[in-house]
Amino acid sequence: MRHIPTLLLLALCSCSATRMTRVEVTNRPIKEKIQQVALVDPILLRDFQETEETNAFRSGVYVGNLVFSGGFITEQQDVGLQNVSKKVDFEAEDRYRKQVAELLDRMYGDALDKKGNVRWQRMSISADVIESHRMRAVRGTHDEDGRDNVCLPRFELEAGTLPAEALTDVPTGTDAVIVPYVVLYYTHNAGWFLGQTYGHGGGARFRVFSVTYDAKTGAPLGHMDATTRFLHEEVFQPNSGQLEDFAIFAETAMEKQVRKYLLR
Repeated sequence: MRHIPTLLLLALCSCSATRMTRVEVTNRPIKEKIQQVALVDPILLRDFQETEETNAFRSGVYVGNLVFSGGFITEQQDVGLQNVSKKVDFEAEDRYRKQVAELLDRMYGDALDKKGNVRWQRMSISADVIESHRMRAVRGTHDEDGRDNVCLPRFELEAGTLPAEALTDVPTGTDAVIVPYVVLYYTHNAGWFLGQTYGHGGGARFRVFSVTYDAKTGAPLGHMDATTRFLHEEVFQPNSGQLEDFAIFAETAMEKQVRKYLLR
């Protein structure tokens, strides 16, 4: 398993502010030889991870735009006192849901088209027949804790086996099934995510957990867990155009990871 963090700093031409894009990837390589694959429509984790007791924002599976306001408050959590914005409004969830599904489907389709030795076609699987991934809290600290645009604690994902009901429509001759899971995809203004010490400016975050399964047994053959993050140090109340710019930075970085790690 390989873990590759990178940090890209891009200086703005018009001012002294710094735009910052960070990419983190954990990749479990695929050992099997794969010649024909089925690509499943992207599935949002919030569709089967969210419960009545938890919300998508605090669970780390949110898709939409976040608007923080009211400063921050400090809450008593299981692991001690944690800061969080006093008020968080959730916007554009339906639009972002459609947007990220279309984006990710195109990214994977384009990447598969470039693999000349692999044949592929699309298929659909209902989220209702997929079991929840195991979410394991990451212990210890991270370099970006206190300033990052994600709720703590961070978590790792462990893929289970695709159930037999999910494999009934697999095309004949398929070696593997690729399922891109959208863990989170959001833009935001300045504020505090749960557990942040210093807060942050406006930005965007995109995380994809892509799993390649054996087409016959449903067992996971490999995966890519990629997170791309964009933060602007001096934009605190972004307008709609700036929010789109933030998302595009994160999306562009994600597309590079999809091309790099697909079926590897």
